Amino acid sequence: MAKVETKFSIRSDGFEGFAKRVREHAAALDRGESIPSEITITLSSPLEMRRLLTPKRTELLEILARNGSRSTVRLAKDLRRSESSVNRDLKLLHSVGAVELHSTQADKRQVIMASASAERYEFVSSFGL
Repeated sequence: MAKVETKFSIRSDGFEGFAKRVREHAAALDRGESIPSEITITLSSPLEMRRLLTPKRTELLEILARNGSRSTVRLAKDLRRSESSVNRDLKLLHSVGAVELHSTQADKRQVIMASASAERYEFVSSFGL
């Protein structure tokens, strides 16, 4: 997935919010307007968002967005966490498209590198009528 120049959004407005955004984008396209380049993950509730975006995972995203690509070893040191917990969080964030992972060779061993999928992240949590 190529780095996006706009934003990566995670929203907790469920299907209704997703459907509303689709209608808005369709109307804009019908008017001949372009829609912004954006990756949006729609979750069903604020609780689901809270489970995904723990403080540690949010800190991980923040470091990648600010500093660029980092090895899992370097991230573990920067965050003062075990490499296995950083790897677990990176795999989860990768599964929703929030980070990019790739491996490379360094000193005859495989190194996993992580980078942000976007330059800007937006988390929007909402509930109620």
